[in-house]
Amino acid sequence: MLKIIFYCFLGLCALGIAGFVAMFSSMIFISPISDGKLRTLSSTKTLTNDVAIKEVIENSWATETWRDYRHTRIRPYGEGEGRVDPHGIVWPEFSYDQSIETKHARILDAQGNGQPLILVSNKIYTLEINVDKTTKPIGKLGKLQGELDNKIGHIDFAEYINEKILVATIYRADIQYAKVELIQIDLNNYSYITLTEEPTFTSDFPPITASINDGETQLLVYFDDVLSWGFGGSVHRPKYQFVRLFNSANPMGLDIAKISLKDGVIFRVWEDKGIIYYLTDPNMPSSKTQKPSRLWTLTLNAF
Repeated sequence: MLKIIFYCFLGLCALGIAGFVAMFSSMIFISPISDGKLRTLSSTKTLTNDVAIKEVIENSWATETWRDYRHTRIRPYGEGEGRVDPHGIVWPEFSYDQSIETKHARILDAQGNGQPLILVSNKIYTLEINVDKTTKPIGKLGKLQGELDNKIGHIDFAEYINEKILVATIYRADIQYAKVELIQIDLNNYSYITLTEEPTFTSDFPPITASINDGETQLLVYFDDVLSWGFGGSVHRPKYQFVRLFNSANPMGLDIAKISLKDGVIFRVWEDKGIIYYLTDPNMPSSKTQKPSRLWTLTLNAF
């Protein structure tokens, strides 16, 4: 009996040591593990026959990295955010009376001839800006524009795709332990669709938007799915980025390409003389390597 107990004890000790070694290894060998995980991912692919992707060998932007452009996508903490008090007064995120109950809000600049919008939970209002700069309030809630179907607890990020479409990362308030979702909001009827429930890395590098074809077409690049391993440390990375196209033929958007992390993270998209270019940083998720960025062309044949 004592032998059985002794051997059981040894077995538990061995399992404990193996678990510790696995956890420690996952924290120490993040770069080799991530490289191995990347090799198992599927390759970049187009999602329609009318799109072509080709790498450009002569790349004068090879020294640029996602870190060089991160500051253009990340707003300073608190900017674009506010708190709404029970009287509908909108205060800066860090300058409000904390003794009263307020709701978090996300503020969007005006588009075209429209007014600024403010998102409060599942409601979207116009924002009446305070023109008196001697007082602290940003402004007050204007006319209610519409309500989304489900209650939203917090909005991490929101940006226009065009005058009729918004994209936002949200947490649902009606779901316990809700995961972050990337949603697309139609301002024509205030409905929304969920683009992904795995918008990994969005807080570090929000979705990229680009306007092409003289403003007739917009592109959205967003993260999807998660690559994870181990028990601790920085062990979560995005698997893919989707390129989504918006134009008159596809007003609600169409995913046209699925970019694999094996080819790097897209961090810049632009148009030059009718050609769409994008740059990927192959050093992500391992920032310890110093590989040059890669340049690609995205050709739209029938859009």
